[in-house]
Amino acid sequence: MADFYATLAGIAFTLLGLWWVVVQMKYELWMSTPARRRVAYAASMHFVAPGLIALIAVLSGEESQIWRLGAALGGVLGAAVSGYALLSVNLSRSQRLQEGLICLLFLVATGLAFVTTPLFGVRPVMIEALVDTAVLGLGVQFVWDCFTERDTA
Repeated sequence: MADFYATLAGIAFTLLGLWWVVVQMKYELWMSTPARRRVAYAASMHFVAPGLIALIAVLSGEESQIWRLGAALGGVLGAAVSGYALLSVNLSRSQRLQEGLICLLFLVATGLAFVTTPLFGVRPVMIEALVDTAVLGLGVQFVWDCFTERDTA
């Protein structure tokens, strides 16, 4: 699992850097209103939170309590930012669906931190890895939608 989480962390932070390049390319658009800044920040959290969860999982080694703390904190952080953006920002239907799914996945990640026995024969840390992967995939789709939307400003 350590190799997977190390790879996941690298991918998450690489995607974060690419998103920041996108924001920089359309800086005036993304920083034009508080709502646009919240969307840009929420999109960043789609990569920051899974990256932090993955780094903490790598650092925790055999200490499951450290992994659980990282999963809980990353999940709460991601869900809070996604939920706030979902409720306070005018998103397209597609973006709203993606943001809602991402928020739900972050809530699942938080809940997994409190599961101490395997679910359906799968350890919670493995399910967390799948959830984080899904967040990254949906996050990529979300930022693609943001990148390709028409400039209405």
